[in-house]
Amino acid sequence: MGKPRIVIIGAGIGGLAAALALRRRGSEVALFEQAREPGDVGAGLQIGPNAVKVLRKLGLERPLMEVSSELGNMVELDWNDGKLKSLTPLGPTAREKFGAPYLTAHRADLHRVLYEALPPACVAFGKECVAVATHRNNAVARFADGTEVEGDAVIGCDGIHSVVRRSVFGRDRPIFTKQIFWRGTLGMDRIKALGLDCFGPDFSLKDYVSWLGPTGRVLCYPMYQGRVLNIAAGYVTEKWTAESWSAASTRDEVLAAYPGWDDRLLAIFRAVERWFKWGVFDRDPMRRWSLGAVSLLGDAAHPMHPTLAQGAGMAIEDAYVLADCLSRHEDDLPLALQDYETRRKPRTERAQLQARQQFRNNLTVPPPPRLERDWIFAFDATAL
Repeated sequence: MGKPRIVIIGAGIGGLAAALALRRRGSEVALFEQAREPGDVGAGLQIGPNAVKVLRKLGLERPLMEVSSELGNMVELDWNDGKLKSLTPLGPTAREKFGAPYLTAHRADLHRVLYEALPPACVAFGKECVAVATHRNNAVARFADGTEVEGDAVIGCDGIHSVVRRSVFGRDRPIFTKQIFWRGTLGMDRIKALGLDCFGPDFSLKDYVSWLGPTGRVLCYPMYQGRVLNIAAGYVTEKWTAESWSAASTRDEVLAAYPGWDDRLLAIFRAVERWFKWGVFDRDPMRRWSLGAVSLLGDAAHPMHPTLAQGAGMAIEDAYVLADCLSRHEDDLPLALQDYETRRKPRTERAQLQARQQFRNNLTVPPPPRLERDWIFAFDATAL
């Protein structure tokens, strides 16, 4: 019969990782993306040791290290005066404790590392999926241009607003988490000009630094091998409109949300020239992901609050386990997809719920100790 043909909808991090993992196992893969070309989209992200272990197994550790920054310490400061609250080593400690480094990168750089590991013909751009139909032995994806593609299986990697999910499991709405984020970047040369003590005397330019306050959490970490600081300013609010999704914001709007916060942090805010904001949404865990020859991966299956910084990591893990299951049961793909769901769902559901609980804890004054995350970082999806 030959190897199965797998159709993947969505060429984000999860879709590209799945395509690469599947091809390494011998599957024929066709990947469809609605964007017309790969672009420099998104913002900074964290790549925990659990995800690095998968990327290492896929042969991508070297190009990944070339575009990422290895964190030194996790530093938490008082929101109003910037005094040091805690400092947790991450760099050598992560390698020794979890078997891989803890990295940060721009989403577009990780996307490019994955994309360049695939043959260009593997990805079709400008293909907007509008529906998926599942049959007994295969599935069909339909596109806005009127074309259809049939596969032995269709995998929805098309994000929190997944068309594949809606087609197979019905329409539902993501849940607004009552948090928005402003994103900005600042060159490290500007940080140096402001003085290293802008974050406190124990800060280094390799550190992840956060402020947890009564109205939100602000976190900063390096990207582009330490040349740029990524700034994510979270703010708790009941208000959100679709019109302001990923909208540009003014510096004054950002500053107005953080009255009384650490003056050194506000100095960083004033130095950022461009700000963008977006609403944070998640969903309740699904009862099931797979139906017949169709399944979901990453945010399409288990979108989660960013408090654990595991959206990309869980999708990368999904990709490897999916490929393993399809390889083990290539003569029975519905069974393979059920096996994939069985192996992944308990872990991703725990991550979803812990991310949500961590956000609630962050709103408590004073907040309780951070929920334990070693179970996330110690996991190795490639060892199963």
